[in-house]
Amino acid sequence: MTERSQFDRWIRDIEPFWDLPAGSLYRLRQGDLDEAGIDSMIEVLRSIDIPEDVDLPKRFVSLIWFIPTSMEWQLERVIEHGGSADALRVKIQQVWNEVERILGLP
Repeated sequence: MTERSQFDRWIRDIEPFWDLPAGSLYRLRQGDLDEAGIDSMIEVLRSIDIPEDVDLPKRFVSLIWFIPTSMEWQLERVIEHGGSADALRVKIQQVWNEVERILGLP
């Protein structure tokens, strides 16, 4: 598989998590912590392995770099809807770990 087609596949795999009405990140913005959906997203992130010398497409970066921050912003909303802040914090940390592994640290 060519490098570009691999990124295209990862983009297609990640985009649905942001989509309404069933995407786990969309649902999280509604205060609904879909742990199974987030676990599926984490598995997609874990499947991503990019060599150091590869330039990343802008769309790919925009889809993943914002995930943990967006999740953090929803903590209060999840609590208001009766969800577990602790469970969400665990998921956020798992996502941060994967995003840091994929993109690296400055």
